[in-house]
Amino acid sequence: DAPETPPGEEDLDDDDDDERRRTFDLILAAECVAPIYDPVALLDTIRRFATPTTEIWLVVKHARFPEHAATFYDLMRQSGFHIDVSVPRSKLKHAADFNLVRAKIL
Repeated sequence: DAPETPPGEEDLDDDDDDERRRTFDLILAAECVAPIYDPVALLDTIRRFATPTTEIWLVVKHARFPEHAATFYDLMRQSGFHIDVSVPRSKLKHAADFNLVRAKIL
């Protein structure tokens, strides 16, 4: 017999409609925007778990891939997200390498 899946670790790709309709008040992601990742799949996943009241916070390392970050921001806007991009306030040496993106579904 297979071991029982712990709560919160269910396979969200199964046919359980309740799991597919689960939404969250806050979605937080970091280091998820880079040329090796599919930005459309990321936005589809965010949309799947968000509602218009969900706060979406992303930390994007734009210094390494500035063109990719800019393209991702454009794609977010085109996909129906309102976004606010800012540099985090920090005394860390490389804080300006990152952007904090706050988004909402329109």
